[in-house]
Amino acid sequence: MSVVKKHIMEALADNDTPAFIYNELKREQLLRTGSVVLHEFYFDNLGGNGIAGAAERNMLAKAFGSFDISETEFRRIGAGLGGGSGWVVLGFNTHTRQLENYWLADHAHGAAAPILILVMDMY
Repeated sequence: MSVVKKHIMEALADNDTPAFIYNELKREQLLRTGSVVLHEFYFDNLGGNGIAGAAERNMLAKAFGSFDISETEFRRIGAGLGGGSGWVVLGFNTHTRQLENYWLADHAHGAAAPILILVMDMY
């Protein structure tokens, strides 16, 4: 069991734990979980030749109008985060049923309902 999870369980069992303390523990849990998930996707993306295959290019062209538009937007989001922190994510939004590029400021804030496809770490 993680240290954060242990502290959360202890705080929840203690009726005197202030809500703001409990919420800070839940925030820490969210940050750590988000960090692990995003880094795992990011490292899984590394390798290969870095060139999208025909099927991927066609899928992105259909979603964005052209492959070049999807790549330009993905790179522009990354450039906007350069020298700072955050993530660029290509995801399939399960609610809207669309591929979208997302800007994530940190591990705790992200788009609603995506299946992560491509993740770029800008930290």
